[in-house]
Amino acid sequence: MLLSISQCYLLLLILKTVYSEHEHIGRQVIRHSDVCFLSERIYRNFDQMKEFCKTVNGSMVTVHSEFDNSILRQAFAADLTLLGAKRVENSFQWVDGKPHSFDSWKHGEPSNTNNEENCIEFFNGGLHDGQWNDVTCNTRAYTVCRLNDCKSYSELLPQNVKSIDIEHKVQELRSLVFNELLIAFENRLNERIDQIYIKLKSLLEGRKNSDED
Repeated sequence: MLLSISQCYLLLLILKTVYSEHEHIGRQVIRHSDVCFLSERIYRNFDQMKEFCKTVNGSMVTVHSEFDNSILRQAFAADLTLLGAKRVENSFQWVDGKPHSFDSWKHGEPSNTNNEENCIEFFNGGLHDGQWNDVTCNTRAYTVCRLNDCKSYSELLPQNVKSIDIEHKVQELRSLVFNELLIAFENRLNERIDQIYIKLKSLLEGRKNSDED
Protein backbone atom coordinates (compact mmCIF):
# COMPACT_ATOMS: atom_id res chain seq x y z
CA MET A 1 0.00 0.00 0.00
CA LEU A 2 1.38 3.42 -1.01
CA LEU A 3 1.97 6.07 1.62
CA SER A 4 0.10 9.35 1.38
CA ILE A 5 2.01 12.60 0.91
CA SER A 6 1.40 13.56 4.54
CA GLN A 7 2.62 10.15 5.77
CA CYS A 8 5.78 10.41 3.67
CA TYR A 9 6.45 13.91 4.97
CA LEU A 10 6.04 12.74 8.57
CA LEU A 11 8.44 9.86 7.96
CA LEU A 12 11.00 12.23 6.49
CA LEU A 13 10.80 14.43 9.59
CA ILE A 14 11.34 11.40 11.83
CA LEU A 15 14.27 10.23 9.71
CA LYS A 16 15.86 13.67 9.80
CA THR A 17 15.78 13.62 13.60
CA VAL A 18 17.11 10.05 13.90
CA TYR A 19 19.80 10.48 11.29
CA SER A 20 21.07 13.75 12.74
CA GLU A 21 21.65 11.96 16.05
CA HIS A 22 23.81 9.25 14.50
CA GLU A 23 25.44 10.59 11.33
CA HIS A 24 28.50 11.97 13.15
CA ILE A 25 29.22 9.00 15.40
CA GLY A 26 31.37 6.59 13.35
CA ARG A 27 33.10 5.32 16.51
CA GLN A 28 35.83 2.73 16.15
CA VAL A 29 38.77 1.29 18.09
CA ILE A 30 42.07 0.48 16.42
CA ARG A 31 44.71 -1.66 18.11
CA HIS A 32 48.40 -1.40 17.27
CA SER A 33 50.54 -3.78 19.30
CA ASP A 34 49.61 -2.95 22.91
CA VAL A 35 48.27 0.52 22.10
CA CYS A 36 44.58 1.16 21.43
CA PHE A 37 43.04 4.28 19.95
CA LEU A 38 39.40 5.24 20.00
CA SER A 39 38.25 7.60 17.29
CA GLU A 40 34.85 9.17 16.82
CA ARG A 41 33.54 11.20 13.89
CA ILE A 42 32.55 14.05 16.17
CA TYR A 43 34.49 17.30 16.02
CA ARG A 44 35.62 18.75 19.35
CA ASN A 45 37.93 21.51 20.51
CA PHE A 46 40.86 20.86 22.86
CA ASP A 47 38.99 21.10 26.17
CA GLN A 48 36.02 19.09 24.86
CA MET A 49 38.25 16.34 23.50
CA LYS A 50 40.30 16.20 26.68
CA GLU A 51 37.17 15.73 28.80
CA PHE A 52 35.64 13.20 26.40
CA CYS A 53 38.80 11.06 26.42
CA LYS A 54 38.58 10.86 30.19
CA THR A 55 35.04 9.47 29.95
CA VAL A 56 36.26 6.52 27.84
CA ASN A 57 39.18 5.81 30.21
CA GLY A 58 41.71 7.41 27.94
CA SER A 59 43.58 10.61 27.21
CA MET A 60 44.38 12.81 24.26
CA VAL A 61 47.16 11.40 22.10
CA THR A 62 50.73 12.37 22.94
CA VAL A 63 53.59 11.92 20.47
CA HIS A 64 57.14 11.38 21.72
CA SER A 65 58.75 9.59 18.78
CA GLU A 66 58.54 8.90 15.06
CA PHE A 67 56.90 5.59 15.98
CA ASP A 68 54.16 7.37 17.94
CA ASN A 69 53.63 9.74 15.04
CA SER A 70 53.44 6.85 12.56
CA ILE A 71 50.89 4.72 14.43
CA LEU A 72 48.63 7.73 15.00
CA ARG A 73 48.23 7.96 11.21
CA GLN A 74 46.67 4.48 11.31
CA ALA A 75 44.34 5.26 14.20
CA PHE A 76 41.62 7.19 12.40
CA ALA A 77 40.23 8.15 9.01
CA ALA A 78 42.03 10.73 6.88
CA ASP A 79 41.31 14.01 8.63
CA LEU A 80 42.70 16.36 11.26
CA THR A 81 42.85 15.74 15.00
CA LEU A 82 44.28 17.61 17.98
CA LEU A 83 47.28 16.35 19.90
CA GLY A 84 47.39 16.30 23.68
CA ALA A 85 49.68 19.29 24.06
CA LYS A 86 49.16 22.92 24.94
CA ARG A 87 51.46 25.92 24.83
CA VAL A 88 52.55 27.17 28.22
CA GLU A 89 54.52 30.40 27.88
CA ASN A 90 56.99 29.60 25.06
CA SER A 91 56.84 25.80 24.90
CA PHE A 92 54.28 23.04 24.46
CA GLN A 93 53.47 20.80 27.43
CA TRP A 94 52.09 17.29 26.88
CA VAL A 95 49.05 16.20 28.90
CA ASP A 96 50.95 13.12 30.13
CA GLY A 97 53.61 15.35 31.72
CA LYS A 98 56.49 13.92 29.65
CA PRO A 99 59.06 16.33 28.18
CA HIS A 100 58.71 17.57 24.61
CA SER A 101 61.40 15.51 22.87
CA PHE A 102 60.02 15.10 19.32
CA ASP A 103 58.17 17.22 16.79
CA SER A 104 56.91 16.97 13.22
CA TRP A 105 56.05 20.54 12.29
CA LYS A 106 55.19 21.38 8.71
CA HIS A 107 57.33 24.04 7.06
CA GLY A 108 57.01 27.47 8.68
CA GLU A 109 55.32 26.16 11.83
CA PRO A 110 54.73 26.75 14.66
CA SER A 111 53.80 30.32 13.74
CA ASN A 112 51.63 31.26 16.73
CA THR A 113 49.64 33.74 14.65
CA ASN A 114 48.36 36.64 16.77
CA ASN A 115 49.80 34.84 19.81
CA GLU A 116 46.63 32.72 19.90
CA GLU A 117 47.75 29.35 18.48
CA ASN A 118 48.36 27.33 21.62
CA CYS A 119 47.29 23.86 20.46
CA ILE A 120 48.55 21.39 17.83
CA GLU A 121 46.62 19.84 14.97
CA PHE A 122 47.81 16.62 13.34
CA PHE A 123 47.39 16.02 9.60
CA ASN A 124 46.36 12.52 8.61
CA GLY A 125 46.57 12.21 4.83
CA GLY A 126 47.09 14.78 2.11
CA LEU A 127 50.08 16.97 1.35
CA HIS A 128 51.08 17.37 5.02
CA ASP A 129 50.45 13.78 6.11
CA GLY A 130 51.90 13.13 9.57
CA GLN A 131 52.86 16.77 10.11
CA TRP A 132 51.77 19.28 12.75
CA ASN A 133 50.45 22.82 12.75
CA ASP A 134 49.73 25.13 15.68
CA VAL A 135 46.12 26.33 15.90
CA THR A 136 43.82 28.05 18.36
CA CYS A 137 42.49 25.71 21.04
CA ASN A 138 38.92 26.44 19.95
CA THR A 139 39.62 24.66 16.66
CA ARG A 140 37.39 21.61 16.30
CA ALA A 141 38.91 18.39 14.98
CA TYR A 142 38.20 14.67 14.61
CA THR A 143 38.10 13.06 18.05
CA VAL A 144 40.94 10.62 18.78
CA CYS A 145 41.85 9.24 22.21
CA ARG A 146 44.51 6.82 23.40
CA LEU A 147 42.87 4.26 25.69
CA ASN A 148 44.48 3.43 29.02
CA ASP A 149 43.37 -0.19 28.81
CA CYS A 150 43.06 -2.18 25.57
CA LYS A 151 40.45 -4.41 27.23
CA SER A 152 38.03 -1.59 26.51
CA TYR A 153 38.20 -2.71 22.89
CA SER A 154 35.76 -5.59 23.39
CA GLU A 155 33.30 -3.30 25.15
CA LEU A 156 33.43 -0.58 22.49
CA LEU A 157 33.24 -2.80 19.42
CA PRO A 158 29.46 -3.47 19.71
CA GLN A 159 28.85 0.29 19.74
CA ASN A 160 30.72 0.55 16.45
CA VAL A 161 28.62 -2.25 14.94
CA LYS A 162 25.43 -0.69 16.28
CA SER A 163 26.36 2.70 14.85
CA ILE A 164 27.04 1.26 11.39
CA ASP A 165 23.82 -0.78 11.52
CA ILE A 166 21.74 2.27 12.45
CA GLU A 167 23.19 4.35 9.64
CA HIS A 168 22.62 1.53 7.15
CA LYS A 169 18.99 1.09 8.16
CA VAL A 170 18.35 4.83 8.12
CA GLN A 171 19.71 5.00 4.58
CA GLU A 172 17.42 2.12 3.54
CA LEU A 173 14.42 3.89 5.08
CA ARG A 174 15.28 7.18 3.41
CA SER A 175 15.52 5.41 0.06
CA LEU A 176 12.15 3.71 0.65
CA VAL A 177 10.43 6.97 1.56
CA PHE A 178 11.97 8.74 -1.43
CA ASN A 179 10.63 6.04 -3.76
CA GLU A 180 7.20 6.27 -2.14
CA LEU A 181 7.22 10.03 -2.62
CA LEU A 182 8.10 9.65 -6.30
CA ILE A 183 5.28 7.17 -6.85
CA ALA A 184 2.80 9.35 -4.94
CA PHE A 185 3.87 12.41 -6.94
CA GLU A 186 3.52 10.51 -10.23
CA ASN A 187 0.03 9.32 -9.29
CA ARG A 188 -1.06 12.80 -8.28
CA LEU A 189 0.42 14.22 -11.47
CA ASN A 190 -1.43 11.67 -13.61
CA GLU A 191 -4.68 12.43 -11.78
CA ARG A 192 -4.19 16.14 -12.40
CA ILE A 193 -3.42 15.56 -16.08
CA ASP A 194 -6.60 13.48 -16.41
CA GLN A 195 -8.63 16.25 -14.77
CA ILE A 196 -7.17 18.89 -17.09
CA TYR A 197 -7.78 16.65 -20.12
CA ILE A 198 -11.43 16.15 -19.15
CA LYS A 199 -11.95 19.89 -18.66
CA LEU A 200 -10.29 20.74 -21.98
CA LYS A 201 -12.29 18.09 -23.78
CA SER A 202 -15.49 19.45 -22.24
CA LEU A 203 -14.59 23.00 -23.27
CA LEU A 204 -13.77 21.94 -26.83
CA GLU A 205 -17.01 19.99 -27.15
CA GLY A 206 -18.94 22.99 -25.79
CA ARG A 207 -17.36 25.31 -28.37
CA LYS A 208 -18.03 22.81 -31.14
CA ASN A 209 -21.71 22.60 -30.19
CA SER A 210 -21.89 26.41 -30.00
CA ASP A 211 -20.39 26.77 -33.47
CA GLU A 212 -22.85 24.25 -34.92
CA ASP A 213 -25.78 26.23 -33.47
